[in-house]
Amino acid sequence: NEVIKPTINGVLDIMKACQKAKTVQRLVFTSSAGTLNAVEHQKQMYDESCWSDVEFCRRVKMTGWMYFVSKTLAEQEAWKFAQEHDIDLITIIPSLVVGSFLMPTMP
Repeated sequence: NEVIKPTINGVLDIMKACQKAKTVQRLVFTSSAGTLNAVEHQKQMYDESCWSDVEFCRRVKMTGWMYFVSKTLAEQEAWKFAQEHDIDLITIIPSLVVGSFLMPTMP
């Protein structure tokens, strides 16, 4: 769709450019809490094995569901690409990011 595919492709394009440059030593991916806690049943604690439930998000379609799905799938693809191409990838999850939307309306 209009949000999910471009998000995934954008992340992979950046990673390919970093790999091609041969000077990038580490890639820091700014993630989102939406990649780990959009699940049917909330947990007491989250770790690196926790991911938002993409099928749950698609089924329920809560506010911002496309954002949760796109960020989750993009980060999963980033990890896969990093492992396949020996890229040192780090993700950070800031607690809150505030600012204007890039799109005129929230998906």
